[in-house]
Amino acid sequence: MSDIVNTLKSFSIINKLSNEYPETAKLLRYNIDGTVKLLKAKNVLFTYRSTKQIKVSKNGTDNIKAWEDYKTTIDKYLYDMNDQEEVGLARETLSDHIHKEHYDRYPFWPSVGKTQSSIINVRITQAYNYDPWYIVWSSDGYVEVTDKRPAVSEYYAEFVGKPDLKLVKLDESRMKTLEYMVQQNYVEAQKQVDILSNKELTWDNF
Repeated sequence: MSDIVNTLKSFSIINKLSNEYPETAKLLRYNIDGTVKLLKAKNVLFTYRSTKQIKVSKNGTDNIKAWEDYKTTIDKYLYDMNDQEEVGLARETLSDHIHKEHYDRYPFWPSVGKTQSSIINVRITQAYNYDPWYIVWSSDGYVEVTDKRPAVSEYYAEFVGKPDLKLVKLDESRMKTLEYMVQQNYVEAQKQVDILSNKELTWDNF
């Protein structure tokens, strides 16, 4: 079974389909790999994954502004990774998590000439609705946040990591159309998923 299918299971996408779309659920039980590929072919299901190395830094002379600019830099990085409007809550959640975890440990900048660092676990899973999308995403791994203060009025912040980000979007309006199609001709749907199941399913080609 492919990593894509295992991820969908862990995200409870399969359970959602089973609970709300009975004919598609029956097709999933018949051939799960082929049915997932059918969802992709019909533009019902979209996936995204990134394991890019991240390194952003910001410096300044104002202790408050430097951190605000730094968080804005993280926000921009996540936006550049995926700028779709419906993914906004995922970007905000991850950015706020990194900021809060580090700030809770180090609410103040270090003394002059000192540095302070924290390793932050970014293991998060979240699901939400953004009409017509049902979105589930997860992140895993760690990022390191470091604050430096080389001079009295000089502040430097750095964020380094390589989190594993996975995101799945389900277009529920198209899902309803597909459910109707499967209901009308289940045997033909079986043939389609059998043909599709021969194609390799990976994050790169999905």
